[in-house]
This record gives sequence, C-alpha cells and structure tokens, in this order.
Amino acid sequence: MQQTEKQYNRIVNKLRKVGVFNIAKIEEGNNISRSQINKIIKGLVDKKILIPTKSRKTKQKGYKLNRSKKGLIFFLQHTEQATIIEIANAWDVSIASAKKYIKEFVDAGVVEKIGKPPKKISYTVKNQVNKYNYSPKQKEIIEKYYTLITAGGKLLKGVRGFEYKIKENFGEITQGEFERLTETYLKFRKKYGDETIKKQGFFEITGIFKNYFKKETYLEKLFYCDYDEVPIFGYSYLYQLIQVAKCGHINTEIMVDITERFQKALDLIIIDEKIDAVAFIPPTVMRKTQLLNFLKQRLVINKPIIETKKMENLFPIEQKHLKTIQEKEVNAKSSIEINSQEQYDNVLIIDDILNSGATLREVAKKIARNNIAKNIYGLVGAGTVNFQKNE
Repeated sequence: MQQTEKQYNRIVNKLRKVGVFNIAKIEEGNNISRSQINKIIKGLVDKKILIPTKSRKTKQKGYKLNRSKKGLIFFLQHTEQATIIEIANAWDVSIASAKKYIKEFVDAGVVEKIGKPPKKISYTVKNQVNKYNYSPKQKEIIEKYYTLITAGGKLLKGVRGFEYKIKENFGEITQGEFERLTETYLKFRKKYGDETIKKQGFFEITGIFKNYFKKETYLEKLFYCDYDEVPIFGYSYLYQLIQVAKCGHINTEIMVDITERFQKALDLIIIDEKIDAVAFIPPTVMRKTQLLNFLKQRLVINKPIIETKKMENLFPIEQKHLKTIQEKEVNAKSSIEINSQEQYDNVLIIDDILNSGATLREVAKKIARNNIAKNIYGLVGAGTVNFQKNE
C-alpha cells in the first residue's frame, strides 16, 4: 500500500508540473519495475482517473488527468492544494479553459478556493473525508490548533495538516498507531496549558522557565501565545508565521495575523497583571521590515513604551548562532541599552520568539537593576518548553 501511494504521488507530481506524461517519465529514478508501474497506471485508467491521450503541446502519447469528479479528487488528495496552472497542466488544457471547468466543480461543492485575490488562489477538496477516525475531543483540539505550512509553501489546517504530517513522518500507519500518536499530541498540549490557551489565547510558562535557570529570572510571570513546536508534529502555526515574517519579506497579511494573536493575549495580561508600561526586545539584525517594530506600531497598548535598543558600533550577532546559554547572556548583556527615567509598578516585556530565554532574562535584569519596575512580566509569541536543547 505504501509503495502504491508513493507511485501515486510521483504520478500526480508529473501531472501538475509537466502535464501529459509517459511511463518513461515515471520510471526515471524509480525503484520499481516498468511492469509494476504499468500495473499501477492501468489501475488508474480502469478507475477513470487517468485517460490515454496525446499532448496538445508536444503531441507525444501518454496519460493525463481525467476531467471528472473522481479524477480531480484523486489529484487534489495527493497534492492537498493545487493552483489553476497545476490543474490546467494535469488536464492538458489552457488556463482559461481550466478556470471555466474548475468553476463547475466549485459551484457543485466538490472543491473550494483557498486564498484571496489578487494573490494566488489554490483549490482543495471540500469536506474531504479523513483517512483516520477521531474522537470528538481529538478532532476539536486538532481543528482548533494544528496548522502546517508544508515545504512547498502550502497551508494545511486542522486534521488535513495533521494527517499530512503523520504521513510525511511515518508513512501509512494503522488506526491503532494513529490513535497513539494523536494522544501523544493531545497530552503535550494539555501538559503545558491547553486549557488556558483554549479560554484566553495564551498560557503561563513561568515554572518551567524558572526551573531551567536555577537562579533569579527577574520575571514574575512568563506567558506564551503558543509553543514553538510540538515534538513529532513540527512547528506551531504561529512560530511558522513569525519565521516567515522574520525572513525580511514584506507580508502585511501575515504580520497582521501575528499582531491579532498578540493583541488577544496582551489585552488580558494588561488587565490581570495591572501592567502600566511595556518594553519590546530590540531586533538584532536590521531588515527592511522588522516584525517587532511592526508589533510596536500596530498593537493597541495605551501604555508608556520603555525605550530599548541595540548598542551602536557593534557587530550584530543573532542569538540563534551562539551555542551556549552563557554566550547568549553575555551577548544580551553587552549589546542592549534600556533608557527610562520613569519608574513603574508592573512592566511587560514583549518578544516574538524565545529559544533559550537569555535575552528576555537580561532585559528583565536591566529593568530591575535600574529600578525601572517593581514587577516584570514577559509575553512571547512562540517559545520553547524544552530549554535543555539550547544549552
């Protein structure tokens, strides 16, 4: 079964990239015999998923995707999402014709559009049947929290993304194996504050943070909007969005999405902890668009902003490039300035990603030792709960 699925993926990949294909194209770099490939393709022809044809462009003989409901569903189930260009290639028709045909499937409720004009539109199967069975609780949490951005840049939400990741990591597995993996995911979320996320959109990680440093953290409480990753199941959606935003590309839609997630947590923390001033961790490397600067401009705070900045005339070194926690603490200590003549009761420090916690701790330390605040809190977009990996 796993070998057959692998061949289906090869076939669909050829269809979406080059359109009409022949057996020689599937045979390239393959580890099964031509007779086995022939058998798989014949099966798809018999099911009316593929049809023998002659390419309208090259006139070569081969196979293309049948322009039928069954053919389109097969194609989309093995690509998860497809652009109109990829669908046109698979059907071996012009883009104009593909738009006309796909509209019929959209109107019939077979497929749905993903994305907004004028940006790239993709199509996916509507109400796709899940491969595995879920309990109501499992489905609720996975649909609410799990989102995957694939290596190809496709956005897969809920159980669709969850099953994609399972298949990517483990191939075809039994229902029993799937249930064990699903429970592992749920247990992780529950262990680190799932109920808090569910109710408020953020959770507290103070105990784990203080236990790691084994010394003064200078923080009363530390909050995350989400984890950076869940073991086995990859990076969280928010972490993936933040990484895209930090690449230096201007993507206002993504930055607005991140801002909205911060805002929900920020509003509650300001009230609950009686925050009367806010500080932002300064960016290390200058980029055309800085996520933290964007957050500073877009978040509705209505509180004084404490000035923090990177010292000038120093070579910028990103924390992720330093190996030990000691190096990261030294870097943060020697490169960040905090200027404030005011004194506050409760200050909140905001950062986008927390890996080791060294920078956040050092900023909190400087605020505390300069008597800028009596109590200091931290809010991070996406952070680790496995600090040991950063030692």
